[in-house]
Amino acid sequence: MATKELSLGRQAGTALDQPASVSSDPPAGVAATLPIARRKALGIGSLLVGLACVYLVGFAPMMTVHNAAHDTRHTSAFPCH
Repeated sequence: MATKELSLGRQAGTALDQPASVSSDPPAGVAATLPIARRKALGIGSLLVGLACVYLVGFAPMMTVHNAAHDTRHTSAFPCH
């Protein structure tokens, strides 16, 4: 008795018969995730930079802080007067 090969409706040489290419890039639409240790380090670093900014602004003359905030509002096209 002859053995018949089961055909799944695809022809030899199609993409399914080719070996998958190995790529380190995530597929389109899939966000790459960082390891938890890296995310913690980035979060702590961002927190320290933010706290340093708030602390250093406390030593700036009030008019300098006002002008910086005022110029930022104008730059972002936000009306302030």
